[in-house]
Amino acid sequence: SGVGMRIIVLVMAIVTMLLLYMLTIATGHASILSDYFWWIFGFNALALLVLGEQAPYVLQVIDMESLGIFAQQGGLIASLILIGFGLWWLGIAVLTTLKHAQQDLPFNLGWWGLTFPLGVFTLAILTLAHQTNLHFIYIFGYGFAMILILLWMLVASKTFKGFYAGHLFFSPCLKTY
Repeated sequence: SGVGMRIIVLVMAIVTMLLLYMLTIATGHASILSDYFWWIFGFNALALLVLGEQAPYVLQVIDMESLGIFAQQGGLIASLILIGFGLWWLGIAVLTTLKHAQQDLPFNLGWWGLTFPLGVFTLAILTLAHQTNLHFIYIFGYGFAMILILLWMLVASKTFKGFYAGHLFFSPCLKTY
C-alpha cells in the first residue's frame, strides 16, 4: 500500500506539472485538460471512503475485521490526499476558466459536464466529514454544496434561455440549409 500511494502521488504530480506547462506554454489546450482530469479526484476519494467504510463489516464475515479497519483508515488517508489534489486542481480549473471567460466563453450543453465533478467532489467532502465527524469539514462541504447549487442554477437558466431563443442546439452542418 505504501508503494501504491507513492505511485499515485507521483502520477498526480506529473499530471499537475503537465497542466501547468499547458497553462504557461500551450494555452489553447489547458481548458480541456482542467475539466477532464479534475473529476477523477472526487470520484476516487468518494470510492475510497465508501468502500473503506464498508470494509470492516464485509471482512468481519471471514474473521478479518482488523484488515477491514486497516482498509478503512487507509481509505481515509488516501481520500484526504486526493481531496487535497482536487482542491489544487479546482483552483487551476477556476483560474483557467476565468482566463478563457475574458475572451469569449459561449454557452453550450457541455457546461452541464461541470456540475458532475463538482457534485462528486462535494459528496466526497461531506462523506469525509461524516466519517471523521469534524465540524469544519461539514462547513466546507456545505459551502461546496451551495456553489454546486449556484452553478446548477446558472447552467439551467442558460439552458432554458438558449432553448427559448433557439440557440441551444447548434449544428454547423445544418447552417447551410
